[in-house]
Amino acid sequence: MKDNENQIKARVTAKTLNLINTNSPAEAGWFSQDFNVCLNGTCYAAIKENAVEKMKEGKKSTCSYCDNPLIPEKIGLIQIQFRKLE
Repeated sequence: MKDNENQIKARVTAKTLNLINTNSPAEAGWFSQDFNVCLNGTCYAAIKENAVEKMKEGKKSTCSYCDNPLIPEKIGLIQIQFRKLE
């Protein structure tokens, strides 16, 4: 993750961005959303949940962007936390 930090930050529009390798606990007033991403090469395309489920069931599934096979080692989880500003 640290090796690709600058590439990830270049593709994100956010006031602040902290990359950490951990699951964040739920906090009052904050919402979270999990995204699966392809880690084949420098793809980083979002992977639909049904494609991840197919892979977990042992069925063949590929990234719709780079067309490489999806395997557990090449799926990354991004958790975004945000809160509604008033």
